[in-house]
Amino acid sequence: AVAVAAARRPLRPAAPGVRVARAFLSVEDVPVPSMGDSITEGTVVEWIADVGGALAVDDVVVVIETDKVSVEVRTPVGGALVEQLAEIDAVVEVGQALFKVDTEAEGVAAPAPAPAAAA
Repeated sequence: AVAVAAARRPLRPAAPGVRVARAFLSVEDVPVPSMGDSITEGTVVEWIADVGGALAVDDVVVVIETDKVSVEVRTPVGGALVEQLAEIDAVVEVGQALFKVDTEAEGVAAPAPAPAAAA
């Protein structure tokens, strides 16, 4: 009965103004954001985050460009990037799932910079 009650509990909301589709309880699809009234699609030009990498809320994950604007897409949730759903140079539409974040995973943090050598 406890498991059933937990399954019926509403999930926590995403950041204001961000729609997040939940495929599994801990994996969230993050869609291509709105980029302006007349813009319906853009081109993926760079993945900033690597699959398996740790993400904090508001980290830049991917860059999308249109003929009018360049957009840094940020994650509305923390966790680990588990899947990139578009390749570099792929055309993606507003609202299309762009990447997946596992909110219960910690991911692999970027290596700390090497200490500067003493002169």
